Amino acid sequence: MAENWNKEVFGQFADIGLSLDSTLKDGKYKVKQYVAMGHINLVYLAEMKKGDQIKQVLMKEFCPYDYANRDLDKKTLVCKGVAFKRQYENARKIFERECKIHQRINTVPIEQRTNIVRYLEYFEENNTRYLVLEYIAGVDLNHYIKSNSKLQFKELARQIILAVMQIHNIGIIHKDLKPSNLIVGEDHKIYVIDFGVAEFAEEQQKDSTVFVSRVFSAPELYHESKVSFQADVYSVGAICYYLLTGRMIQSAEERLSEDKVIPLSGFVTIPWILEWAIMRCLYLMPEKRWKNLQILYFLLW
Repeated sequence: MAENWNKEVFGQFADIGLSLDSTLKDGKYKVKQYVAMGHINLVYLAEMKKGDQIKQVLMKEFCPYDYANRDLDKKTLVCKGVAFKRQYENARKIFERECKIHQRINTVPIEQRTNIVRYLEYFEENNTRYLVLEYIAGVDLNHYIKSNSKLQFKELARQIILAVMQIHNIGIIHKDLKPSNLIVGEDHKIYVIDFGVAEFAEEQQKDSTVFVSRVFSAPELYHESKVSFQADVYSVGAICYYLLTGRMIQSAEERLSEDKVIPLSGFVTIPWILEWAIMRCLYLMPEKRWKNLQILYFLLW
């Protein structure tokens, strides 16, 4: 949360974000803390008032600060000018796609999406847009790994894979699966978050913006705008490798030049069939990876 930020980052957020204790939607929401800054959005911890109850929620505000400013009321968002209009509109489309993705996920019965952060609502105010999500109290998988010496690998991996299979079943490619986008809640359940670069498999655009995360992104994400579910399969393999060994594999970009990835059995004792299943996720050619994660999920029981 904001109290863990350095003063420079906190100050930057305070300059462009809504003031703390700002209210939205006729007082339904109150901004309480700054959480994160993305390229096109700001993330707040907010309080949601529902009757006599108050609940903490996560709120994303569309705010591409490279292309937009606050008006004199310090709330209304305005594009910086005609020169930034195209970039502003492209960013808006990306944010709106994330909202639509959460809305599709929300159509799946709640008992079938227990490891995915829950969508609450989407609304417009201050000449911009807000996405409200369930707040998961916990830590990301990176911090969890560093603070827990006795990891239950199979249980963690099963939860991650189950969540990925659930979103794939409804035609969504996450495209940015990595430990920092996996939250371990206080109940020790894993939740997949941040669908900011996710896409509908049936609606990918040739000019889609490409984002990569070193180590965990598939090689095709470095040079292709249209990808398949196999991009997420690669990321799952890289996360499993990290969970088992505590080591991060080479980035896919480096592997394309010289592949130096050491098999899992070089670090840990592991059944050969499970090692084979995980390493197959990490094939550089997407068509050689698993088409889905069902076999790996089965082998983890």
